[in-house]
Amino acid sequence: MLDQKLLLRACMWYDFKQGKSAAESHRTIFEVFGDDVLSESRCRRWFQRLKKGNESLEDETWESQVLKDVIISDPHQTTRELAVRFGCSNSTIHEHLWRLVRQTGAENGHRTS
Repeated sequence: MLDQKLLLRACMWYDFKQGKSAAESHRTIFEVFGDDVLSESRCRRWFQRLKKGNESLEDETWESQVLKDVIISDPHQTTRELAVRFGCSNSTIHEHLWRLVRQTGAENGHRTS
């Protein structure tokens, strides 16, 4: 079975290539897969990413490393400041921070779940 995230991203990429808007793409995905698989705001973020020329459908693993480097250089930044700096939502920063915590814990032999 295909990864659901990758499948949804491929659907958005296809709609983007067809000239559809993020709202149209979200509506189509909603009609086919239901309302709990993709928020319209996430769809808009993917369309913004596609408009910038980034057509990779994979998660951006380098983002976490860049975030980690920024935090190490100035550990007193708030998540809101980081969100502004990276041009994303506060919840996206929280998500990346949580991944970093889990990854760092696993690398150090700690259980984080």
